[in-house]
Amino acid sequence: MDVTDLAHPYYKELAVKAAKSVGAKICGVDIILQDLEKREIIEY
Repeated sequence: MDVTDLAHPYYKELAVKAAKSVGAKICGVDIILQDLEKREIIEY
């Protein structure tokens, strides 16, 4: 299921950066969150 249009802009940029960091030209990124429309602040 493609929910790209619902995703918070932060997660879209995060996915692009992740793909670029491994040199991917075509890539799918799975992000598992409680609410994709809101940015969660998680500290590790």
